[in-house]
Amino acid sequence: MNYYQLSKEEIFKNLNTNSSGLTQKEAETRLRKDGKNIITNHKKKTRLKKFLNQFKNIMIIILLITAVISGAVSKINKEPYTDTIVILMIVILNAVLGFIEQQKADNAIEKLTNLQTKKVKIKRNQQIMLINSEEIVKGDVLVLEAGDIVPADARITWEASLKIDESTLTGESIPIEKKEIEIKSTKPLSERKNMIYSGTSVVYGKCHAIVCETGQKTEFGKIAESIKTETHEITPLQQKITEISKFLSWIVVIAVICVFLIGMIKHMPIMEVVMLSISLAVAAIPEGLPAVVTIMLSMGVTSMSKKQALIRKLNAVETLGCTQVICTDKTGTLTQNKMTVVESSTSD
Repeated sequence: MNYYQLSKEEIFKNLNTNSSGLTQKEAETRLRKDGKNIITNHKKKTRLKKFLNQFKNIMIIILLITAVISGAVSKINKEPYTDTIVILMIVILNAVLGFIEQQKADNAIEKLTNLQTKKVKIKRNQQIMLINSEEIVKGDVLVLEAGDIVPADARITWEASLKIDESTLTGESIPIEKKEIEIKSTKPLSERKNMIYSGTSVVYGKCHAIVCETGQKTEFGKIAESIKTETHEITPLQQKITEISKFLSWIVVIAVICVFLIGMIKHMPIMEVVMLSISLAVAAIPEGLPAVVTIMLSMGVTSMSKKQALIRKLNAVETLGCTQVICTDKTGTLTQNKMTVVESSTSD
């Protein structure tokens, strides 16, 4: 529904509320029906799943296959399982290091998310009260002033010199003047002067506004919903490791075939040729490579954490290290919401 096209009276009637706000009983009923005013993220992965994800790497898979073959060879020859144990220890160490770093980042991010729960002023039971932003429901009357973060999408019913910073939503760095006016024509989001949106902030003036949408149904919630599907892009380091793994795999296969054929031509015992070929394959795999890469990336994560930067996935450190140019729009929101021309070039 386009709430910005409704008059104040129509808003009150549609949301079954009034300028004095809801009663506490009615608010609790609506909270149970509509849910909390929070934007839900995708389902969290369990710790076990996070740990198992550390093994989704072609080099790790090759090492695991190598460990199985090495174990089989050791059993047949009745030899110690030294190579098998070493390879498995390296694989497990690699997984543990990656898991620990990801868990540390996830915990820190979760703490930051918990800090986002803010107290907001609303009208309920015909009085102004302070509640958690997640307890806001449709029909509540927000009481906002300069410095407040807008907790939900709302239609302005009264304002005094109100200006809203909508850069987080529209990208426009200049505060937008808002008015309690009626709009009958269809307008894009950035031109709806009688609406305020979740996640934006009041930079000047004050206002009262009726909450129209909460949680996932807000404009911010719709954006979050649209980007829920994760896109996994391979980093340059992952590409190189994959290329090395494939190259080594082909070299090993060719070498094993050559050794097997030479053994057969020289009429060596078949079992001896098989064991020699398998031993060659195991020896050719660089068992320490994944662990070395993980340790180096972990050092990068630690270095970044000392500079107050959280890295959730180890590979992101390498991707960040490859970055040479950062492109932003006119608002430059990756920096201070300001951009300055320092050099210009023309066609001549």
